[in-house]
Amino acid sequence: MRFFGRENELRELAAMFESKSFEAALVYGRRRVGKTELIKKALESASDALVISCECKRATAAANLRLISSKVSPALGLPADYAFAP
Repeated sequence: MRFFGRENELRELAAMFESKSFEAALVYGRRRVGKTELIKKALESASDALVISCECKRATAAANLRLISSKVSPALGLPADYAFAP
């Protein structure tokens, strides 16, 4: 897929992946504008970065926090019952 007008976003995400400090990105927008493809393209440049991806659902904040916790805990070696609090 070709990206038009996404060079700035790709540069910002690449800089985050190369950073030695903790970085988090929230990618949001209208449906079908290429958010997922932007993330996939940006991840191609993430050589040895620890990347945790979680697609939040149209649900309660508590349900999305449980979903995020289920992705973050194993990636960071945290206890299985570790959970973010609202």
